[in-house]
Amino acid sequence: MANFKILVLIDHVIDNSNQSISLASKISKDYCVEQVTYNHFAKLSNHILKLFPLHIDKAKLLELRNNIAPDIIICSGRRLAALAVYLKNFYLPNHDVRIIQIKKPDLDPAYFKAIILP
Repeated sequence: MANFKILVLIDHVIDNSNQSISLASKISKDYCVEQVTYNHFAKLSNHILKLFPLHIDKAKLLELRNNIAPDIIICSGRRLAALAVYLKNFYLPNHDVRIIQIKKPDLDPAYFKAIILP
């Protein structure tokens, strides 16, 4: 089995988080889980949030941007989908990141390598 650098984005929604972590563990034993917290901007449309994730804590966003680019980002839910697309575009000039999205992302499916609808 290939050894990918996998970033798993999770939030306060336990079911979504468990699904993302479970999928990552099936792909590789080497994955990094990052807990994300939201502010009041999380209610905005994903079409706005994909441009710049106003809904994410600034310190966490800087930490994610300073990390080494993963090969795969796994996340579940629309708010994390917007962050995943932002990170993919941030890393894109130097690294092609693939996103595996669980549940409806409310974004163009072209951003994602796979969308899993349980």
